[in-house]
Amino acid sequence: MRQIALSLLLLISIVCYSQHDSAKLNTRMVESIPKLNKDTAIKIDTTKDTLRDSLSLNESALSRPQVKMVLIKDKDTDDWFVKYIFPLITLLLGAAIPLIWEHFASRNRLKKVGKRWTAEIKFLEVPIKEQIEVLDEFLIRHATSDYEIPQLYLLEGLNGEKFASMDKGELLTFIQKFKTPDTNKATSDSNRVNGFISIVKSTDAALKEKFEEYMTRTSTLNAEFSKNLTRLSRAFGDYSVALEKQYNSDAFMNDRLYKPMYELFAKQIHPFVQTGGLTLQHVSTNFLPYLFPLLANARLDPRTAEMTLYLSNCMEALTQISMERGYFQQNAETIKERLKTYLAEIDEIVSLVELKKLPV
Repeated sequence: MRQIALSLLLLISIVCYSQHDSAKLNTRMVESIPKLNKDTAIKIDTTKDTLRDSLSLNESALSRPQVKMVLIKDKDTDDWFVKYIFPLITLLLGAAIPLIWEHFASRNRLKKVGKRWTAEIKFLEVPIKEQIEVLDEFLIRHATSDYEIPQLYLLEGLNGEKFASMDKGELLTFIQKFKTPDTNKATSDSNRVNGFISIVKSTDAALKEKFEEYMTRTSTLNAEFSKNLTRLSRAFGDYSVALEKQYNSDAFMNDRLYKPMYELFAKQIHPFVQTGGLTLQHVSTNFLPYLFPLLANARLDPRTAEMTLYLSNCMEALTQISMERGYFQQNAETIKERLKTYLAEIDEIVSLVELKKLPV
């Protein structure tokens, strides 16, 4: 665009200069006839011919020796302007126009930079509000002791991907150009805006990281619990076989230590295994607390030692799961409070870059 403007300017200058010289040449061609003596003077009417062409005479006039045509070139009074001043002005204009053009183009570009930063920061308000609402609902449901993990929606609007393509240097230039000429304050305001965005991004990343860690850790502990519960059931089967061998009849079913264990397994484990409804909450509430005292009564029988070991492993897994739930509940509460702080601060951050009325 700059080259096009410069080319047009030079073309106009050349055309104007050519027309100026042509006009000077036409005005400086003058017909001059020297004075003749009275005796030799001959009157010649050349009006008709000279009106036709100021540079031509008829043939009869040119054949007379008394007629002379002289072309006088007047001394150019404006040669200095044409030769020196006008080219200099043209050169200066050719250099100035691109600079002026660049100046206004730069201002318009900076205005767009400010508008985009303002719009993107304002846009953060919506996902922050929604994430707070999601965390509120999640924390209420997660606080129950059913060991189920509610679904947590992690909003993508807080990851700051749009700010990754935005130039921080242009933001500083915009603030210094349109908000404050003080370099220190402009730098401070620019750093505060970028710091706010970085904190929001890091908080969002922390929430995702903590939730993924929580899910991974809980999944591992659930698998560990299921594995030990299966081994516990198998150990109980081995204990049943050992008692049957001891009694050598079905009388072992009425053994005072074995019978309550069998009834507990038959009521709280076997039916749910068949239907697939055996949950962590059910086992931790309706089975494990009642098995503990029964195994304690049979602690002197070495054949129950294996069951006691797997029961302890199950209880340890439950304890760790509960701790993980407590950790994440606390972390989620902290993140929710941070988001509330960001939401209250966002208007002040917007004011650092927003111009109510952009200058012309």
